[in-house]
Amino acid sequence: MKSDVLRPFLEKTLADLLEVDGKIEPDEDGDYTYRAGSSAVHLRILDSDPAGIRLWSVLLKQVKPTSKVLRVLNGLNASLKFARVFAAEDAIILVVEVFAAGIDAEILATACTAISALADRLDTKLNAEVGGKKTFSEGEDGDDEVEV
Repeated sequence: MKSDVLRPFLEKTLADLLEVDGKIEPDEDGDYTYRAGSSAVHLRILDSDPAGIRLWSVLLKQVKPTSKVLRVLNGLNASLKFARVFAAEDAIILVVEVFAAGIDAEILATACTAISALADRLDTKLNAEVGGKKTFSEGEDGDDEVEV
């Protein structure tokens, strides 16, 4: 499935899932972003072979990739299914990727729901273990705010 077909599918599925009236627009990088509790989830079309959709969330910022941080992330990766976490520069990132071949609205909605719940849970867990700064503070206005 090419991006010219994948993009309208992604936009419609996201609009339905997030109950957004009107058209969902990508940012200047072509990504789509929405809030999930204390995290933000981003989606990007992978116009590669094979094509797919990458969903990711920056769980924490301002975290140095120390040996402790890497041990904690390695432990998480050993138990996570269909997702991975890693340190990049001074951030901890959660990623899920789905193939475009055979994708339907239910598969994409499930991936969005799963990464949303996981990101909202893991940012709090990791923050307690390794420090850093979450994307949104607990109780910050705009919980579940849609920013697409």
